[in-house]
Amino acid sequence: MRILICPSAYKGSFGAQAVANAIASGIADLAPHHQLRLLPFADGGDDTLACLQAYRLASSPLIQTFLDLPDAFSRMHKTCYLRESDFSRAFIELACICGLAVSCDAAEEGYPGTKSGCRSTMALQAHTAGLGQAIAHAIASGIKNIVVFIGGSASTDGGSGMLSALGLEFLDAQDRAIVPCGGHLMDIRAVSPDSVQYFFELFKGVELLIACDVNNPLYGPDGAAAVFGPQKGASLADVKYLDQALRHFCDILAPYFSQVPHLANLPGAGAAGGTAFGLGVVPGARMLSGFDLIADLVDINSEIDAADAVIIGEGMLDQQSMQGKACGRIIDIAFAKGKPVYALPALARQAQSLLDAQYLKGLITTAGADGRADLISIRAAANQLTSRFFLENRHDVTC
Repeated sequence: MRILICPSAYKGSFGAQAVANAIASGIADLAPHHQLRLLPFADGGDDTLACLQAYRLASSPLIQTFLDLPDAFSRMHKTCYLRESDFSRAFIELACICGLAVSCDAAEEGYPGTKSGCRSTMALQAHTAGLGQAIAHAIASGIKNIVVFIGGSASTDGGSGMLSALGLEFLDAQDRAIVPCGGHLMDIRAVSPDSVQYFFELFKGVELLIACDVNNPLYGPDGAAAVFGPQKGASLADVKYLDQALRHFCDILAPYFSQVPHLANLPGAGAAGGTAFGLGVVPGARMLSGFDLIADLVDINSEIDAADAVIIGEGMLDQQSMQGKACGRIIDIAFAKGKPVYALPALARQAQSLLDAQYLKGLITTAGADGRADLISIRAAANQLTSRFFLENRHDVTC
């Protein structure tokens, strides 16, 4: 029996690779002769680069390029991006550079300039400069094809910090340079024309792909601040301010970049606190689905075609999972192909409808009474799944 194991990360607990390994061990405990294909999956947020490494996508191996970069609150840390060995393409993940997961512990420690790590203040101060530095490094290395995964962000700065790190100089009313973040956007009054020329020269001949999976515009009731700001510690007052600031930032950039008025209302422009919008001012930049990009790279359709069963998992399986998230997309593809899908999430909420509609053939949660899962509980749940579904007739098919 061929079993495709393609969970996403249990966010905040375990990466997708660790979850896949635990599931595989649980199956092998009871059914060692099954053929297991591990395909840990991400769709552009946390853990994407780790999954890409696990796939060993390119004909040449993917190489880690390590850099010391600032997180969303300017604290330096060691991180990396991936490149192909021939320098033809780079994969850069916002989440591991200046995302919420690598930056949120500032709220616990107390970030300089805040009162006891005030989350509201931090929501205004978070920025994307580290992402810009990573992109600049890739370009300086001669890489002409750059894929940027922008899920899991900590900031709502419209990508201004990133653009500043890529050479755009933002000026205040006294023509003084501003190092931008969400809370400083309203102070910007102009962009240095010389820096705009430098910016265009920097990206000459570079193809930039922006991988995201949300449809929100830059501003408005469905925009970056209103929808995602509260998740990053923004108060109601902060959300109102940031929404106005993003509108202002759009107005500032419009005279220099002709695509800006259209770009701001484009579905997805509000992704990652407007980072998609900021990246979108790069000439010729294209937005596409993070899931679709990775699914194409790993040929997920062929993987599912070759499987007799598919196992997915994530931290919380609920109705949002079916709205573009990786697990939901895999369920949809497998269901359309008539392949049975089994779920091993940490927790599930309102998932009975997935069973009733036969999108799922089986579901076992892996978290204990405290709401937490560990690798032992994931393995035990895979044992249970195997005994219930993969030992029929007590003979295994070896492929």
